[in-house]
Amino acid sequence: MKKNSSEEVISRLKKIDLALIMILIITVLTGTSAQASTVDNHASVYNTCMIITNTSYDENIVTCETSTGFIFEFCGTEDYFVGDIIICTMDDNGTPKSIIDDKIINTKYSGFSMDESPC
Repeated sequence: MKKNSSEEVISRLKKIDLALIMILIITVLTGTSAQASTVDNHASVYNTCMIITNTSYDENIVTCETSTGFIFEFCGTEDYFVGDIIICTMDDNGTPKSIIDDKIINTKYSGFSMDESPC
C-alpha cells in the first residue's frame, strides 16, 4: 500500500526527531565525560603541549616551555632531548584562572621538532 505525501512527510519528521534526540543524548553523554576531571574536589587537570628547551642530566632536570612562553621543570631526564615535544598532564593547583602555579603531574613523549615553537 502506497503512502500519500502527508504520511511520508510525517514519517520523515518522526525519523528526524528521533535522530536529533539521539544526537542530543550522545552530545550530553560525551560532553560531560570530556570535562576536566577533578582531583581532591578542587583542582582540575588538563593536558598541554610543551617543547623541551633544556636538559640537565647531572641534575636530572628537564626544562620545557608552552607555546605561550610559560616555563616549567620536572625531574627525570630519561630519554628526553632538547627539541622533543611532550604532552604534559597538568594540575591547576586549585587556581583554574592562573597557570603560574600549575604543576606537571605526568609527561608523555609526542615527537621531535627542530622548529622553535611547534605546539
